Amino acid sequence: MNEIPQNVLMPSMSSAPLEAKETDLCIVGGGMSGVCAAIAAARNGARVILVQDRPVLGGNASSEVRMWICGALGRFYKESGLLEEIQLLNVYRNPGLKYSIWDTVLYEKVRAEPNIELILNAAVCEVRTEAERITAVKAWHLTRQRWLEIKAAIFMDCSGDSILRFSGARYRWGREGTLAYGEAQGREIPDRKTMGNSLLLQAREIDPAQHVPFVPPFFARKLGEDHPRAKLFKPTGDNFWWIEIGGEQDTIADADVIRDELYSIAYGVWDFIKNHPDGRGHGWELEWIGALPGKRENVRYVGGTTLTQQDIEAQGKFEDTIAYGGWTMDDHPTQAFEYAGAETTHHAAPSPYGIPYGVLYSENIENLMVAGRNLSATHMAMSSTRVMGTCALLGQAAGTAAALALGRGLSPRQVAAHRVELQNRLMDQDQWLPGLRRVLPDLTERAQVSGDKVLGDLAALRDGRERRLPDGDHWVQVEDGGFWNFVGRRRFGWNVCAWWFTAIFMM
Repeated sequence: MNEIPQNVLMPSMSSAPLEAKETDLCIVGGGMSGVCAAIAAARNGARVILVQDRPVLGGNASSEVRMWICGALGRFYKESGLLEEIQLLNVYRNPGLKYSIWDTVLYEKVRAEPNIELILNAAVCEVRTEAERITAVKAWHLTRQRWLEIKAAIFMDCSGDSILRFSGARYRWGREGTLAYGEAQGREIPDRKTMGNSLLLQAREIDPAQHVPFVPPFFARKLGEDHPRAKLFKPTGDNFWWIEIGGEQDTIADADVIRDELYSIAYGVWDFIKNHPDGRGHGWELEWIGALPGKRENVRYVGGTTLTQQDIEAQGKFEDTIAYGGWTMDDHPTQAFEYAGAETTHHAAPSPYGIPYGVLYSENIENLMVAGRNLSATHMAMSSTRVMGTCALLGQAAGTAAALALGRGLSPRQVAAHRVELQNRLMDQDQWLPGLRRVLPDLTERAQVSGDKVLGDLAALRDGRERRLPDGDHWVQVEDGGFWNFVGRRRFGWNVCAWWFTAIFMM
């Protein structure tokens, strides 16, 4: 018998190294909601571990998927807070708005926080519970080839696919019937159908004289003029979001089948465009095709509150408002690419509408929070809240609430009794909440400004409504030479809101 050399090892997965970690808050999922949740919690004093199963942050907004960040509609309702902070840094670091550099901007923002430990390329595959509490999660680290066991006081699911549901947390999947919540757009019979996944393309304009016929791969679907979506098969700088399937399948269990079919469709669409006899594709070439489909919907948790279509239509005037939405209820047909009708139906929704704190914690798992498209909402309500601008606000609210809970020794549910403190903390940190007024520092209330360079009533800076709104001025304009220049800022006129007014006099 030959002896095994001493430098030859025969390990098994069960003997892979296990690395134990412990923290205050463990966030699973590094999309826009997870990123904002982690930064918010860290800045409010919590120790955070952020676990992401991809090599980059951003989720559907990352370079792997390349979906733009949508949010509340209307010129007055752009999301502020952490999302705006990140987007402004992106303009500074990445003036060409390249997706690969955007990835590193997100990475920079997370790595800059000393209270955050970022773990990329690690997929949570086990959830341990005891007495309706999560005690630990176990993740496999793809590149370090080891198990990670993470213990925390609070866990937060920002994974989109709700991996922490294996804790036994109650969840819902699919479209509710009208009897469940009385929604006008509810189904007569409830089902497990959802909106589908999209594989995005990006095309680039070129000189038509440079046209080279496209040679499709063998798996590309052959599409003709008789296809229900043929009217869309035209070159564009858009991202082809309507290449969508999976709504009548299981977007988790059937993920590989759905991805393969999306590849087939995407290359078939491009073959149709590029090689069309009318020459429509001669001035374009395929710049990029995604390898990771973007998901819209599957698992949603059941929380302390369930947001409904009626709540949105009534402008979400909740006492515990912690974020807002303002996208339409954008409901894609489950047949998606094979559907002969409209690619999506936009049911009207007011902008903005408030979103309550109760959608951010599990109904039955004591230390489980949630942020993103898997919040506690009906299918119809989620069709509006799922966009990433709104998800980022939910992340900031959830991270801030988790830090408040940890600092006070509260459960996520008990934070609801401290809603005013949570709301004030969010507004102090630049998260605007519709219908609420921020309590200003005493110094701001007492500050005086003299001179003739201020255009507008300074009382507008003390009304606690810190953005331009259609109901009147909540800002003043400072001309060159006014007090803005006095504190060393650039020498030109500014529109100044109360947040800046506070910042100036707190210097």
